[in-house]
Amino acid sequence: MPAARPFEIVALEQTESPDGSDADDWYRYELTQGTTTITGYKQGEADEVREEVTSLVSRLNERRAGKTSRVHLTRIGRKSQARAQAASRKN
Repeated sequence: MPAARPFEIVALEQTESPDGSDADDWYRYELTQGTTTITGYKQGEADEVREEVTSLVSRLNERRAGKTSRVHLTRIGRKSQARAQAASRKN
């Protein structure tokens, strides 16, 4: 079975403010992945918006591939936990 296609940016264009304000620095983006389409709006400078949307696409693709970073929790014993709680109360 072939791997599913990754998300990609298919449109990024300047647009009118979605809330009807006079701001002229809004961009509309469209992302696709197979038959899935995501449309979003972002306010900012063109370079910043492109960078943020590109980062979003990378994170979506990492998530799809199961490669997102995870928080690694370390379990501590009850005595260590009690000491940590006591120390935080002193501060």
